Formats: sequence, C-alpha cells, structure tokens
Amino acid sequence: EAEMPPLAEGMAAALADSGVRSGFSVLPRNAGLVVKFSAPDAFAARSALRSAWNVARLELTGAPGPAPIK
Repeated sequence: EAEMPPLAEGMAAALADSGVRSGFSVLPRNAGLVVKFSAPDAFAARSALRSAWNVARLELTGAPGPAPIK
C-alpha cells in the first residue's frame, strides 16, 4: 500500500474530528488533494472547511490560517 503524503494524513485527522461525513483523494504524483464533505448544517460545514484549510496552510506555508472574521 502506498504511503500517504503528510498533507493527506493531516487532512484525514482534521476531517475525522470535524463531525462531518468526508473523504479525500490524493491526486496523481502527489500533486494535491481533492476533498469533499457533507455536513448536517452550515455551521458544521464552515467548521470542517476551516479545519481543512488550516491543515493545508500549515503544511504548505508553515503558518496557520488567519483568525475568522466575526
């Protein structure tokens, strides 16, 4: 079995803890990820999206995403 890239491992952990049904696929040659999720409401969807975005930012830039605007 092929080893998952670090971004995929982080994404799996973040989405597992988000409370939404989710899945992702690693693109050929580890060129990126395709992420999908289904949430019971907008709040859960926004939370899952922020979690996924933060994981991607940390892995790709080394910095977390900005704080949400209220």
